[in-house]
Amino acid sequence: MNKSHYELTFIVDGNIPETENNRITDEIQDSIKANGAEVNYCQCLGRKKLSYEIKKSQRGTYFVIEFDGEANIIKLLEKDLKLNKNLLRYFIVKKPRNIAQIKPENVKDQTELKSENTKREQKTHKEKTEKRLAEKVKEEKIEEKKEEETKTDEEKIEEAKEEIKEEIKETIEEGVNEKTEEEAEKKDDLDKKLDELLNKDEF
Repeated sequence: MNKSHYELTFIVDGNIPETENNRITDEIQDSIKANGAEVNYCQCLGRKKLSYEIKKSQRGTYFVIEFDGEANIIKLLEKDLKLNKNLLRYFIVKKPRNIAQIKPENVKDQTELKSENTKREQKTHKEKTEKRLAEKVKEEKIEEKKEEETKTDEEKIEEAKEEIKEEIKETIEEGVNEKTEEEAEKKDDLDKKLDELLNKDEF
């Protein structure tokens, strides 16, 4: 049967002394080899803070092992891993050989990942808020423009009436002023004629 390439990632209980980690990983590698598989990569990814408590542990040491083996090895290996009380979690995936191996510098603490996710969420929320605000301002301007453009006929009629009233008022005032000036001129003429008559009587 053809062998496939697998990747096993597991977390060793953070309460266990680090001096025991080599023994634990050696036992897992021995189990893999005992089931007819070939180990070709083993790497400690470092001690990390867990995203939530597991078996009263808040930290764990991450390891990754890559191996080549037949499909039936997975069930046998999982049986051994489940019985291993030193492990908090594990998972096995089938992996193409051309994918780069996991390096410690590429693995981030769960708290770092949370912080990055929070920053991204805050940035996204801010962008959405600014976008909604801009859209609201735009909508308000459009509404104002519509209100100006859709003035009712009654409002237009009222405005026209006011303009006509102003024009009539101005015309009346001009007429009154002209009449007053005309009457004043007639009074002056009458006064002059009276003066002339009185002057004649004197002679």
